[in-house]
Amino acid sequence: MVEKMTEETGLWTWRKRSEGRGLLEVTEAHLERIRGLTVIWDAGEAGAAVLADDEFSDLDNLDQEDEELATVLGIFMVSARVPAFEGLVRNPYARAGEDDRFGLDDVPASDIAKLLLSGQDIALKAEPDEVALWDNADRRFYGINPKRPLGSENVSRDVRALVDPEKTLSNAAFAKRRKWLESRLLLLLQFFVQNAVLPLGKWVRDDERNWRLLDPNETPPAGEEISRKEWASRMFLQNYYENRDYTDTLHALFHLARTDRLSGSHADIVKRFKLDNHFDAVSDFAYQGAIEERFLAALKFFPERLKDPGVPWFTLSYARVLNASARFEEAHAVLEAAGVFDITREELNSSTINTVLIAWVEGLIARYGSGRLPGRELFAILNGGHSKWYVQPTLISIFQQWRSYPKEYRDDAEEPGLDHARAMAAQLELIQTIDNRDVKLTAHGRVRGPD
Repeated sequence: MVEKMTEETGLWTWRKRSEGRGLLEVTEAHLERIRGLTVIWDAGEAGAAVLADDEFSDLDNLDQEDEELATVLGIFMVSARVPAFEGLVRNPYARAGEDDRFGLDDVPASDIAKLLLSGQDIALKAEPDEVALWDNADRRFYGINPKRPLGSENVSRDVRALVDPEKTLSNAAFAKRRKWLESRLLLLLQFFVQNAVLPLGKWVRDDERNWRLLDPNETPPAGEEISRKEWASRMFLQNYYENRDYTDTLHALFHLARTDRLSGSHADIVKRFKLDNHFDAVSDFAYQGAIEERFLAALKFFPERLKDPGVPWFTLSYARVLNASARFEEAHAVLEAAGVFDITREELNSSTINTVLIAWVEGLIARYGSGRLPGRELFAILNGGHSKWYVQPTLISIFQQWRSYPKEYRDDAEEPGLDHARAMAAQLELIQTIDNRDVKLTAHGRVRGPD
């Protein structure tokens, strides 16, 4: 993907969001929040005892709303321990309102539901069969997995193998026993979150489900040394898709602005539509932490200059993020460090998508946004009316071509590529539409550039 390859390496320390964290410190504050969780019955799929917050709302979206707590809770459900399931269950339904009780409507054994709905604390002494079900339950951060509570979708077979492998019970007796045992897991789950012990300290992930407590003398894994090419490869997909989404968004805004249904400056629109954090959208391609962290680290490990061999992919891609976020001063500094503002008119070729053209146009956006390039000059450059920076075909004409006929340019586009170029062009088309309403060009559409 990126042409420039060197033997330089940099320390990559980010995990994919889909993989979760690799290192996490469990604190007393985490455990206090876990102690306050309640139990409800999830009737979906096979059905199971699951957790809810202190307002009796399920935790289905906790991994998105509070990823850290969800991760700690996942560790807790697998690694915490109780000496025995024997003691007092402090009944959270003592404070439940009428609307909070629906979470127990579908409990298979109604007598267990009635125990909880009574609001009275419950003396628990689990039978061996209950403990067998708990030990084999598929426990997640949200409770027991309602789709496969005991590992497979055939819950009846799983329960029978654990509590009646010789099939001494009749089918009717087993069905009644199964309902009672599965319902009792509500009490075991409530007792567990109230009493289980999990050591505090740093925990490190071994695989998708399993964590272990980090030994105090053990050095946490810092990350992995990877090449420049690999670093860019890991960042490419998120950047690629976010550029495409950004372009689609700006094309919609451009249409609204062109038909006088969108007002305000470019900076106003960035704020109104939250474009300033667009490139940190959560997706399976995204890594933990802000995308900016990875760009800054990349430029530290792999400094770039436009005139060096290869493509300054990190510089131009980071400048795109900064310009799209209306952080023009920072974009200007990044581009200046790479020597972008040393480009001359003779180096420009607007007939193709090429690295120099992309760098130059990103520089125009950064200069305009930071107040270094007057709007009157920018719009003259875009429309072929500037005496110093006259390019043919004009930028506006090729932007329209990129927007309408992208397939014609994809195969020949140099890195950072067509999708970067289209996102950049969409921003300038929108800027010209909303910021150019009062700009008047001189006769013949030209203005004289600076000497």
